[in-house]
Amino acid sequence: MAAAAMAADYTDSLAIYINGATTPVTTPATISVNQASNGTYTFTLKNFTLSMGGQTMYIGNVQLDNVYSFNGTNGRTILAGGKDVAIQNGDDASKQWIGPMMGEVEVALRSYLVDNRIYAYMDIEVESMNMDIRCVFGRGFSLINGGFETYHKASVSMEGNTATSDEPDGWHSFMSASGDPTLVYLAGYNPHTFISNLVRPGSNGKHSLMLTSVDMWIAIANGTVTTGRINTGSMTAADLANHAWLSLDSTGTDAKGDPFYQYMNGRPDSLALWVKFKQGTPNADHPYATVSAIITDGTYYQDPKGDDLYNDNVMAVARNNRIESNNNEWQRISIPFDYASYDNATGRAILATISTNADPGAGSTDTLYVDDAELIYRNYVNSVSFNGEKRDLVFDEDNDCEVTFNAQGKKVLPGDIQFETAPHSVVIGIVDDEDPSCIDYVVLSDDLSSYYTIEVTLTGADLTAVKPVKGTSFVAAPAVYNLSGQRVSSMQKGQVYILRNADGTTKKILK
Repeated sequence: MAAAAMAADYTDSLAIYINGATTPVTTPATISVNQASNGTYTFTLKNFTLSMGGQTMYIGNVQLDNVYSFNGTNGRTILAGGKDVAIQNGDDASKQWIGPMMGEVEVALRSYLVDNRIYAYMDIEVESMNMDIRCVFGRGFSLINGGFETYHKASVSMEGNTATSDEPDGWHSFMSASGDPTLVYLAGYNPHTFISNLVRPGSNGKHSLMLTSVDMWIAIANGTVTTGRINTGSMTAADLANHAWLSLDSTGTDAKGDPFYQYMNGRPDSLALWVKFKQGTPNADHPYATVSAIITDGTYYQDPKGDDLYNDNVMAVARNNRIESNNNEWQRISIPFDYASYDNATGRAILATISTNADPGAGSTDTLYVDDAELIYRNYVNSVSFNGEKRDLVFDEDNDCEVTFNAQGKKVLPGDIQFETAPHSVVIGIVDDEDPSCIDYVVLSDDLSSYYTIEVTLTGADLTAVKPVKGTSFVAAPAVYNLSGQRVSSMQKGQVYILRNADGTTKKILK
């Protein structure tokens, strides 16, 4: 099984925030993950560079050893660790890498391995340069281009006639619709999406999205964008042949080359966005704009769907069909995700749709500005309990705290330590190397953006034999491999797998 240890490189987008900046610099990057024979991992951000003031700084390879793994929900493996490290030279010897001259830097990592992708937060504190760097790698926990800052040209053509519009990256309009070509052209030849320089109050961005509806004489064509793809299949606006859809199996791409879907592996608590809405002619029967976000398992899903079709595909839904004009003022809308009515699937994709009217073909020539759409992940931890003894937690300015329980003469069992947290917070813990009676816990938001650390000391206990621990279970997370020796994130029914524990022991199981 040592020969089956994982070694893989992952290439994706890297968002870099420097000294608390709210707008990142985004660049392609590669992360290397290698599993050691003892079950820990080496995690390397390769050839890390920074762009500041028009200058490029070549930092180097940021490598973190002895990273622990934990089993997470939704088929996710959690990799986490932190220590002071010396940055190494990058792979290109012709570059002047400055990382080795920075001295040791403090690195804190929390990441997911999910669906053959890496999603990671890496915080790098460079004390010698008074610089705090936050790196966010990968996709699957936020909306792409939710600030509507970047756009590409989309077009629709028929018989030599071509119309174009500015379509926000990661989002799609009638210009890139599927369906009957004639209907696609008729729906799209009048642009519905525009770059706007009007931004919400307090924004650090430069643009928002402006959606407009169009009077086509026979009906109103609502201005609509979606993270999936619009299908135009009927002249009747309310016909279910007109819908937004997604499928991770779809191979089509938009004018920028991006797919007609966005990954979603998180469990957000709500969808928040800023809107500014005005109806050209107020319509008392159809006064509302609408926004929705549906987290699905990635198989085919359409909205609207009709009846109860596809409910088994859905993990959660956030929807607001009653967005009022509010005197054409900017307003922040917050919509909770409903898991209780669904939660039938593991989230893999998100179908978010925004439209100038909640009713198909209704309203008038309306205008809807949209800015800073984001998924909100709550994270808090109020208390910790050991064997029923509860302690409220008080954190310092760094979100750290310490708690001590008397465990003298008590056998510590799985589940004896419990935390009161937000519904989707993630709890992991490692037994302290220097104090075998102490567990260092981290309570993470589901998207890994925020965390609390709690040092729990069990006086009189020796937990050395159960290091490392996962959450409150005191069980090391086994690595899962198929019979070809490949590491996998989830198991399929009827298949045989090999589980490898952190202590090197293995067992073969049939799922």
